[in-house]
Amino acid sequence: VVFDLAVLKGELLFIGNRLQLTAATLSRIRTDRLHAVGRRFQHFFQTRKGISLFRFYDFCTHRIAQNRVLALPVWRQARAVALYMALKEEMDTGLLLQCAWDEGKEVFLPRVRPDEPGVMDFVRCAGPHDLAPGAFNLLEPLPSLPGLRADDPHFTPTLMVLPGVGFDRSGYRLGFGGGYYDRFLASAPSSLLRLALCHHCQLLTNLPVAPWDQRVNCICTDKETLWP
Repeated sequence: VVFDLAVLKGELLFIGNRLQLTAATLSRIRTDRLHAVGRRFQHFFQTRKGISLFRFYDFCTHRIAQNRVLALPVWRQARAVALYMALKEEMDTGLLLQCAWDEGKEVFLPRVRPDEPGVMDFVRCAGPHDLAPGAFNLLEPLPSLPGLRADDPHFTPTLMVLPGVGFDRSGYRLGFGGGYYDRFLASAPSSLLRLALCHHCQLLTNLPVAPWDQRVNCICTDKETLWP
């Protein structure tokens, strides 16, 4: 397996103190030494953390993509954000969620309507205590909390981070086929910036487009930030 050296270097300092590595040491790592470095980290995680290098590498890519979002002015300026709880195949949002709460932002999370297939609302959540297991084995806002449509005046995010199966460089999105985001965004205000979070391998040149497909304004992957 050939790992992306930039990804590993970018995140190894996250545990650098525990591994007694320095930035200078990491800067001297050559591509042909990547596997040797990988074996060291694999041994570390297997013996001390019980996880493999593959899981660590996956963790790195998720952190890098989320840090790209955190670095954007639109994130820093937003007082309210709409996020999502990730499926296993999707880019994780745990870092974004925690940072949003720590920074005092209002956080809105999706909740599907069990009696209306393809329809979801967003719900203001003040913290993890507002979440419980729901549809698709994901944490969802508690049923007792009020759900909001995109055109509700109480739905106030200026930034929405959304997942997908794939995105193209024109900003079109391929979802899982339920139409949840397309229906919700159809009535969203133009002031809501739509940001896709995905793995770089999910970024395609072109996707087939239907009249109801909703575009995104920005795409953050583990390798680049794109403004279609």
